[in-house]
This record gives sequence, C-alpha cells and structure tokens, in this order.
Amino acid sequence: MQTETILDFALATWLGGLLIAAVASDWRSRRIPNALIVFGASGGLLLSLFSAGPAGVTQSLLGLLVGLLLLLPGFVLGFTGAGDVKLLAALGTFLGPVGVLKVFAVTAVLGAAVVLVSGLMRAGFAGFVEHAQRYAGMLFATVRTGKWIYVAPNTASTLSRRLPMAPLMATGVCIVLVSSRSLIGMST
Repeated sequence: MQTETILDFALATWLGGLLIAAVASDWRSRRIPNALIVFGASGGLLLSLFSAGPAGVTQSLLGLLVGLLLLLPGFVLGFTGAGDVKLLAALGTFLGPVGVLKVFAVTAVLGAAVVLVSGLMRAGFAGFVEHAQRYAGMLFATVRTGKWIYVAPNTASTLSRRLPMAPLMATGVCIVLVSSRSLIGMST
C-alpha cells in the first residue's frame, strides 16, 4: 500500500508539473516547448514502468499513440497547434488509451463551449454566424471536391484568434481524474 501511495504522489506531481507549465506557456505565448513534452512523456513512461511493469509501458505507449492520433487530423487541417497534439500524446503516457480518450472528449466539449461563448461575446451574433458560415462553406467545398478547401478568416475578425488548448486539457484531466479517483488505475 505504501508503494502505491508513493507512486500516486509521483504521478500527481509529475503530471501536475507538466500541466501547470504547459498552461502557463500556452497562455503566455500560445506555444508548448518540446522540452516540456519530452519531460512529461518520459515521466509518464517511467512511472508506468514502476507502477505496472512492461504492461504499464505498453498502456503508456498506446495512450501516447491514441493522444497523437486524436488531434493529428486537426493539426493537418490547421485547427490545432502542434504543441496541443504533442501535449495530448504526452498526457496519454500518464492516462493510457482510455483515459486520454476521455480527456479528449471532455476537452472537446469544453473547447466547443468556450469557442461558442467567447465568439458570441467578441463578435456578436452576426460575427459568429459569419464565422460559422465560413466553416460550413469549407466543409461543403471539401465534400463536393474531395480535396481540403481552406478559406482563411478575415484578418479583422476577432474570431481568428487562437484558443490556448492547454488550460482546457488541464481541466479535462482534472475532471477525468476526479471522476476515476485514481492515477495508477488510469495507466494499467
């Protein structure tokens, strides 16, 4: 029982440090440094090895892969930053494939709510509708032609600002961990 408590503390400390640093960096500069991602992913892999042996490492690597694959399409389409993709992958090393999928789902819901509310507050209803029409137009053009069609936002648009995803991911991690009541159990 003592070992599990120590591992829970180590996981919480490493994961908490990763999230705090990522949120601060993303909020300040809209960038998440690669060194931070490597530090976080290394911690997730090492702690999974100590808590569950080779099976834990396998779950961590699967979590990394799932986290990477979940946001990679958004990055390719220009909706998500590379740091966000790598952060979710690093979180996957702590949470495993199921945990990172849950964090992704919670983050997506939070992100949609923040975009909706902030879009309405910044641009008003008319500006928000204009932005929604742009995305709908891109979607229909892409479906019709079979090729990705990107329409850049009006540079004067207040909705063209990037949303820092790290705070939303950190909130998603907290919600998932509180609902599961275990760090160790997430990666095994």
